[in-house]
Amino acid sequence: LAFASGVTHSADLHFLIICESCTITGLMYWLKEEKMGQTLIFIDNLPGGPDSLNLAPHGSFYIALLQMSPNG
Repeated sequence: LAFASGVTHSADLHFLIICESCTITGLMYWLKEEKMGQTLIFIDNLPGGPDSLNLAPHGSFYIALLQMSPNG
């Protein structure tokens, strides 16, 4: 993982979402059934670096982003 900065599980506990700050990507890691052990890209090219991650009440996810400076 490239500086994992957040992890949470799905409402049904079938997968984890893991955000990586260095790659500005969210990964989905399957915990159950035929996809168990597989990692897929959940979201990429975020408009900022992910700083934390939470399961929202309606089953989706909140991802907090750090604003990236244009000067690095």
